[in-house]
Amino acid sequence: MYAHMDIKLNTDIEYKKLSALQGVLFEHIREDYRDELHSQKLHPYSQYLYRTASGDTIWRINTLNEEAYNAIIEPLNMDSFCAFHLAHGDMDVEVVSKSVEQIKRNELIKRFNEEACGKYIRIQFITPTAFKQNKRYRCMPDMRLIYQSLMMRYSEFSPKLDMFDEETLEQLSENSLITGYKLKTMSFPMEGMRITGFVGNITIRNFGSEIMSRYIRLLAEFGEYSGIGIKTGMGMGAIRIIKEKSGDA
Repeated sequence: MYAHMDIKLNTDIEYKKLSALQGVLFEHIREDYRDELHSQKLHPYSQYLYRTASGDTIWRINTLNEEAYNAIIEPLNMDSFCAFHLAHGDMDVEVVSKSVEQIKRNELIKRFNEEACGKYIRIQFITPTAFKQNKRYRCMPDMRLIYQSLMMRYSEFSPKLDMFDEETLEQLSENSLITGYKLKTMSFPMEGMRITGFVGNITIRNFGSEIMSRYIRLLAEFGEYSGIGIKTGMGMGAIRIIKEKSGDA
C-alpha cells in the first residue's frame, strides 16, 4: 500500500526548512520504529513541501508500505496533531486541514498490464534532486541513476517483486533519451552543509518497446511516493508526472 498525506499549513514555510519538518515527523513516531528507520539505508517514506495554485502551503508525507503508514501517517492524522513548533526560525505553525489518499500496489501493476502507454513521459522535479556516485554528489539528471534509484526502492519495499536487475537497468538506460528540459540548480541546506541539486522539468523518450514504456511509467508513478535520489526523507528528490501529451519540456 502506498499513501499520500497532505497537511495544509496556516503559514508559508520555505523548502529550506524541510529537514526541520522531518524532525517534527520523528517526534510523533514511536521510539522503536524511529530507531528502525535510523538503521535503514532506504526509508519507507518521503516528505516535501509544495504550494497549490491558490497559494496554500502543503506538507506532503508519503509512505511505501502498511507498517510505515501505521507508524507515521496515523499518528499525524489524529486530532491531537493540530499545531507544531519549528525551532529553526522559531515558528509556531497551525494545521488547517488534512487529507489522506491510499493506493494498493496492485493498482500500479494493473495499469502496467492493461493500459497502453506512449513513448514520452514528462517529470517535474519539485524539490532539489541529486545523486551520490563514487562518493561524490551529482546534480544533473542521469537516466541510469534515476532508474537505478527507483528500481532499488521499488524492490526494497515490494518484497514479492524484485525489480532491480542489471540487464533491465541497462536496457532502460540505453533506450531512454532526455529530449527536452527546463532545469536549474538549487541548493538544499542540511546539517551544516549544502547539497546542490536540480529542479524543473524533463521529457523522456523511450526508443524501446511499449512494454518498456509501461515499465518506465510504473517506476515514475511509484516515484511520486518514493522520491528519487538522496535524502528523500529530508525533503529532496520529490517528483510528479506531468499529465500532458507528448512534447518537449
